Amino acid sequence: MGKAQRIDMRIAAMALIVGMMLFLWMVDQAKAQPVGGVAEKKRPVVFLGNESLPPKNFMKDGRPTGIVIDLVEALAKRMHQPVEIRLMNWTEAQKLVLEGRADALLQIDPNPERLKAYNFSEPLLITEFTIFTSAQRFGVGSIRDLRGLKVGVEEKGLPILLLKKDPQVIV
Repeated sequence: MGKAQRIDMRIAAMALIVGMMLFLWMVDQAKAQPVGGVAEKKRPVVFLGNESLPPKNFMKDGRPTGIVIDLVEALAKRMHQPVEIRLMNWTEAQKLVLEGRADALLQIDPNPERLKAYNFSEPLLITEFTIFTSAQRFGVGSIRDLRGLKVGVEEKGLPILLLKKDPQVIV
């Protein structure tokens, strides 16, 4: 993988919607002003993530866990804001945020379609994608080296979008 592609992927990878979280926190703070001398309870910011993306997001003993979960919990403590983290089917998670039934997505990579639908923060955690080959195959260092080869990749996400940009790579 070329250096420019690696840098592009690093920039694009794993952006938590911190800006959105801060905006929601400010809106929630405005709503939580005392009414008749009684403060309302703060509504938690609801984060949704992919249920099977270890070590970033995954379920362990019935609880969300992973690197991204730790980061969100640390942010919540610093903001003194309750959060609710739910891991689920990724397509369903995106739908719920678009419908306004949740506030933010964990571990979402920007692409042209998503940039129209979501507000992205600066990257909070940088992720690299790796190409795995058999031990007998040498010389695969970039997407260009995959031309003419059949490549297995998850059906959704940044890696497939990058691979499909090269019509000579068989996905």
